[in-house]
Amino acid sequence: MSRRIVMIGGWTDIYEKAKKIGFDLTVIQSKAELKGSDLPFIDQLITCEMDDPRVPELAAFLHGQRPFDAAVSFQELGIVNAAFIGDQLKLAANPLKPVKLTRNKGLMRAHMQRSKLPSIPFVVTSDARQIIDLGNTCGWPLILKPAASS
Repeated sequence: MSRRIVMIGGWTDIYEKAKKIGFDLTVIQSKAELKGSDLPFIDQLITCEMDDPRVPELAAFLHGQRPFDAAVSFQELGIVNAAFIGDQLKLAANPLKPVKLTRNKGLMRAHMQRSKLPSIPFVVTSDARQIIDLGNTCGWPLILKPAASS
């Protein structure tokens, strides 16, 4: 009996490697990202965007028909859905809590601070005064980043 994985996103080389080591491969990928060379390695294909909020529901339905052993994604847009699927269906997957933390810099920094892990000074704000105060306290220049984006 082969091991079944649901892969959110991917590319030809990773599909080929999964098949080579014996996985039965279900891929959820946007149609625009698929290539003809992908198809020989994919056992089941669902076309939709990797970050579509319906992906976990689709995976749960498929899991009910033929259970998966793992949920994976090697692409930024698919990683939260893969972790959520793993959490909800009790599959091998990246743990949901750390994955969610990596998607939001403010939450990650606050978690690191609470856990007494080394971290750079930061502030989550939309207030220019707080940014100036941080720069005056920590030194200039500062790097400004959106909290919930790459």
